[in-house]
Amino acid sequence: MYFTVIDKQKYSYAIKLSLIVLVSLLLPKTLINSDIEYEVKASFFHHFSKSITWPNIANSNNFVIGVLGDSEIFEISQKIYKNSKILNKNVIFEKFTNLDKCGNCNILFISKDFSGDIEKVVTICQKNSVLSMGESKGLGEQGIMINFYFTYEGTTAFEINPKSIMQAKLDFDLHLLNLGKVVGG
Repeated sequence: MYFTVIDKQKYSYAIKLSLIVLVSLLLPKTLINSDIEYEVKASFFHHFSKSITWPNIANSNNFVIGVLGDSEIFEISQKIYKNSKILNKNVIFEKFTNLDKCGNCNILFISKDFSGDIEKVVTICQKNSVLSMGESKGLGEQGIMINFYFTYEGTTAFEINPKSIMQAKLDFDLHLLNLGKVVGG
């Protein structure tokens, strides 16, 4: 099989990204700089999108990832996903400082700097079939669907709230339940 230059670049990028994810899961947080931390979290946008089915995804040419609050993940994700596609759709990033238009995303990442009403975020995401992802302690229990956290060993892990995902009318692969810590009753 012959690879084009673009195929080789994508393959090389996929290998690098996989190594970053592996290293981040194995290294203590104190040894990981924030760029790598957010590269890892950003890579999960793609991985989770392959395991989730949105009810109206066919109606759009774009896959929209929103970031609520200030976070390095916004700029890092834009670099990672530049000229890339998720689910054969162009990837668009939008930054939100309030909740007005958060329901127009496929994924909404809630930064640890967000200090607004989490209950309202959960309601908006569930009403509009938006996969919510966070990075603050306890967000999974509060209804955020996927929540990153650091273990006592300092490795990256995630909580998954299947009840909240189902309330948003999103279908998901059950293997996610084996990969994350199930929360939310």
